[in-house]
Amino acid sequence: MIEEHMKQIRVTFADPTYTPTPVQQAPPVMIGGAGDKMLALAAQHADIVSILTLGTEAELVQRVQYVKDQAGERLDQIEPSRV
Repeated sequence: MIEEHMKQIRVTFADPTYTPTPVQQAPPVMIGGAGDKMLALAAQHADIVSILTLGTEAELVQRVQYVKDQAGERLDQIEPSRV
């Protein structure tokens, strides 16, 4: 369902009759997660990706690489979350 909501959010913000008018042309959407499904969805659809990990540095590196692999050609359009 998150993928459907993501698509609807994009359509809604692209509609010039939508009110209230967003401050930005198309507000960025952030998706975060830890598991493969959520990170793949984030890599494929989000503007900002937040990776949750409570593991080791090596596990974080693995999660980051997974997002990069899933993003493919979109990688340069994704901003990593800094929080």
